[in-house]
Amino acid sequence: MKKRKPANAKGGASLLPLGLGKDSNSELLNVLKFVALFALAFFPLQYALSSTPTLSATAAGSAKLLLDLSGRPAGLDLSGPTPVLSVSEISNPVEIIPLCSGATELAAVIALVFASVDRTPKRRIAGAIAGSLAILAFNPARIFLTLSLYDSANPVASVFAHDVLFRFSLVAFIAVFYAIWYYWDLPRRKEK
Repeated sequence: MKKRKPANAKGGASLLPLGLGKDSNSELLNVLKFVALFALAFFPLQYALSSTPTLSATAAGSAKLLLDLSGRPAGLDLSGPTPVLSVSEISNPVEIIPLCSGATELAAVIALVFASVDRTPKRRIAGAIAGSLAILAFNPARIFLTLSLYDSANPVASVFAHDVLFRFSLVAFIAVFYAIWYYWDLPRRKEK
């Protein structure tokens, strides 16, 4: 049986992060290893990050700044267990609960990058840092956009917009970031 070169070896590159190709037994092992490493990193990270009130406060403060800059001044109350934003157009205060803090997105990006063992440790560290910064910038923008779309005359549509934006950020943003990070240097590696 001919051994397959790893995706980062000179002369060969997998077109999928999980190394799917000809050898199905080793491919299945690669998939299982990827999933196991992802889970090993994701669950503790998600728990730790969700338990950190600083992340929710940072998201709320950044969203408040964006609201203020857009001409929609907002109040911010950090005295309770969760940060609360008050926006004049929205009758109820807006709690930035741990699910809104970006903790899940941060844990997912870091775990995906960590589980990509076919990339060098240096590249994975850089990817985790870049992904974290991207999430920390995107999440307050998502909160700002959600609050900007809020319509007190149609709260059902507002809740729908919130839920769609949350799922979009959780799935699409992470998938796009990971794909860009994972394949960024593929054309240069092929040329060598």
